[in-house]
Amino acid sequence: MRIALDYTAGIRQGAGVGQYVRSLVDAMLAQDANNKYTLITSGRPTKERSFPTADNVRGRSVFIPDR
Repeated sequence: MRIALDYTAGIRQGAGVGQYVRSLVDAMLAQDANNKYTLITSGRPTKERSFPTADNVRGRSVFIPDR
């Protein structure tokens, strides 16, 4: 199955919701190697906050207006 998730908070926010999103996705990836995940963000990944690396994950940065 292909699953797409909004990963914007994981890229843009260092604490709070951002940390929760990163932890949630990391836990899902640790449990599931069968599904393919696409993480979508309107932010730009940095060294400190980037997409997780796994064979079944790809990240996409797209323009999504904040409002």
